[in-house]
Amino acid sequence: MVSADFSLIIMNSSRGSRRDEATLLLADADKLALLQTRTQLVGAGIRSLIEEVADAPGLILALTRRLRHDTSALPLVVFMEVSMRKTSGFDALAWIRNEPSLGDLPVIILTASEDEAQISKAYQLGADGYLLKGKNIEAFTYIYQQAHRVRAGEIPRAGAFATLPGNKRIAEEEELSYTPGTAAASDHSAA
Repeated sequence: MVSADFSLIIMNSSRGSRRDEATLLLADADKLALLQTRTQLVGAGIRSLIEEVADAPGLILALTRRLRHDTSALPLVVFMEVSMRKTSGFDALAWIRNEPSLGDLPVIILTASEDEAQISKAYQLGADGYLLKGKNIEAFTYIYQQAHRVRAGEIPRAGAFATLPGNKRIAEEEELSYTPGTAAASDHSAA
């Protein structure tokens, strides 16, 4: 049995502007980290519905429910911790990248880990960015704008977040390129 911890929060603005109907999906078992991320999103001026899940099975369940009802109800972007209970965030990322209907869904790893092996694995599995928690609030605005452009079909998901402020990359990752809708990376320098 899959258990999921869901809560929905509507962002309010003192300026009275309208809320964006796009949903952001946050996956993290750490409730304090979720609060910090929500606070930073509000601070960045992002006005969206936020759905939270506490683990990888909850993330997969949330996306599966949306796929069953209407793919237009998919989240604008997923922010995900890789160290979660029950199942690794990497397993959820691999599932997302192997699900054809989710090929254009941006996934940003939001973690406290600076481990190069984790950074490398995240990109090999098709993550669009790798950010450290609590840093680079300006990155949220950039991600939000780019995710809207991806959803509108203005730009492809692959490469849309290449200049993400604060993005963690390791030297060898600069040579990797991704094909939209696949979880595998290919190294063009080996050819």
